[in-house]
Amino acid sequence: MRNTFALFGYRLGVVIALQIALILLLIGRLFFLQIIDQEKYAGLSDRNRIRVTLKPALRGNIKDRNGVILAQSTPYYNARVTCKDQDCREKCKQVLAQKNFQVNPDLFNRKDNKSFVLKERLSWDEITLLETHKNDLPMVDIQTLYERTYPMDSVTPHFLGYTSRIPEDHPYAKKLPFSTVGRSGLEKQLDETLFGVPMLLEEEVNAYGEAMRTLSFNPGRKGDEVKLTIDAELQEFVYRKLEPHKSGAVVVLDVNTGEIIALVSYPSFNPGIFERGLSQAQWDALRHDIQTPLVDKTIMGQYALGSIIKPIIALAALEEGYIKPETRFTCTGVTVIDGQPCHCWKDGGHGSVNLEEALRGSCNIYMYEIAKIMPLELLTKWLGIFGMGELTGSTIPGEKKGLLPSNEWKLKNRKERWRRIDTVYLTIGQGYVLATPLQLAKVMAQLVNGGHTIIPHILANSTTEASPDIKVSKQHLAIITHAIGQVMNHPNGTGYRSRPQGVTWEMGGKSGTAQVRKITLRERAEGRHHGYDWDWKDKDHALFAGFAPLDKPKYAVIVLVEHGGFGGVTAAPLGRDIMQFVMRKILH
Repeated sequence: MRNTFALFGYRLGVVIALQIALILLLIGRLFFLQIIDQEKYAGLSDRNRIRVTLKPALRGNIKDRNGVILAQSTPYYNARVTCKDQDCREKCKQVLAQKNFQVNPDLFNRKDNKSFVLKERLSWDEITLLETHKNDLPMVDIQTLYERTYPMDSVTPHFLGYTSRIPEDHPYAKKLPFSTVGRSGLEKQLDETLFGVPMLLEEEVNAYGEAMRTLSFNPGRKGDEVKLTIDAELQEFVYRKLEPHKSGAVVVLDVNTGEIIALVSYPSFNPGIFERGLSQAQWDALRHDIQTPLVDKTIMGQYALGSIIKPIIALAALEEGYIKPETRFTCTGVTVIDGQPCHCWKDGGHGSVNLEEALRGSCNIYMYEIAKIMPLELLTKWLGIFGMGELTGSTIPGEKKGLLPSNEWKLKNRKERWRRIDTVYLTIGQGYVLATPLQLAKVMAQLVNGGHTIIPHILANSTTEASPDIKVSKQHLAIITHAIGQVMNHPNGTGYRSRPQGVTWEMGGKSGTAQVRKITLRERAEGRHHGYDWDWKDKDHALFAGFAPLDKPKYAVIVLVEHGGFGGVTAAPLGRDIMQFVMRKILH
């Protein structure tokens, strides 16, 4: 009997101990859930009870200097279905079929009760039908969304850039799947400014997802407006002037303030295709086009300068004391330097010419003589002083800085030392030195505005730190500016035929022809060195740098026509027409 009671007591003790352990375990678990993990589970509960809705803010407009809209947010409409069960979806499907509303029937075969997009980009007829039969289709809502549109289409995309659907790694990607963000150009650079603040709505919902009450509401804020220095009317005019040519670029800027009035790269593309998505075939066609429509040639194209470099070379020689305005050299059409024949563009030569006559007639031999007596370092010093080989400071995304070569650069990149013949070619803009059209615009502006340093810019009211003026003789600047003016206003000037006529003002300018390949001795002997019968890709680039008015410069224009042949024949007339348009707007 005693053993029986002992066994019973032992078992009872075990049971009680287990019960106590279970109670302690339960208490511990409750403590962990309610105290330690309280925030986690409260959050989960709130997420089941609270619905947060974000709606994209209207993206800010981008306007030109006169208020013309260049980029805006345009509404489009989607239809969305919200149903609690399959019966609701079936009813919606039947009503739409009766009304001949064309949709994919597979959309209604769903295992979940989440809302879904019935159709994107509704037509006005479709919107009218859904609104007319709203009582029969209470589960269908019409959503207003916005896409980025560009009223000037392919005239402005290179500097404006484009937008596209928000990427997956964006902070708002899951909450704002239909919003857009800037992906290139100013749209990307100023995305934070243009994006705005999304609308935020917090609601308490029941088990069916129906809103019971509003907990908080923030209406958000539209993105800020951005104003540019661009003139839309001029931009359009320039673009149309380039259309007859396969490829080119134009820059127009204020020589005193640095405001960019026109910035055109041709050919171009329609930026709207990136918003809606483009096929692989479309993308490949754009990327592999030999005329590079995706490249902004105004800031990314790096070109040899041709004779546009000559005024800076002449100024450098004056400043360093290697020549005087009256210094004369004789041009016979060809000279031999280090055993190599170096030709002037004019067969037979210019004869004996001073500095003004050399610039007016674009004499190569005069520049060669400077190259013989002046070291490379001093020539590139002055090219650098006027802005070559460095970014212009415009902050336009994607800008290249060109190339200002040196002996060290050639050793590193060409594995050979700099030779005097390299300096000879540099002085006529056919060597290694490269520049973008925007750089050339800055150089021309600072040359004719009295040596005042400018920062080209495209954002209106932008503030830049004042830079000291270029330390250069005003007398020498006046000599060079006068000579450039004679190019277009003296009967012997290479640009005389392209001068504006029938106007009350004059303009100055310098054309350039930049070779893209070497001319063979055979081609020169056969008289084919001008390239009239060459393939398009082998023809010289045509350039022109001009300014107006001649007596008090206000605007500079740079024209580049890729493989356009002679600068004086192709680019100079374009520059004249563009400047006439600019001056006509001012005078009127």
